[in-house]
Amino acid sequence: MTPPIGPISYGLAYRPKGTPASSDSSVQRHVLAINDNVDVLALFTELLEEEGYRVSTQVYVDKDLKAIEDLAPDLINLDDM
Repeated sequence: MTPPIGPISYGLAYRPKGTPASSDSSVQRHVLAINDNVDVLALFTELLEEEGYRVSTQVYVDKDLKAIEDLAPDLINLDDM
């Protein structure tokens, strides 16, 4: 097994480039990235959209978690630092 590229790469780095993000090519997987660094969010968005993911971003998690529930992402990447 190839070692991960970075701490956030599990599950994303091993899918061959150009392979659909889902086994059902009609379904676009949704990733929510939460990070206080807008440059990191821009990079995540660019990389994941190139791979066929729909990406939503937030700069911070506010107290209203209902907004996150309403997005219903398949995956949440949270920078907890």
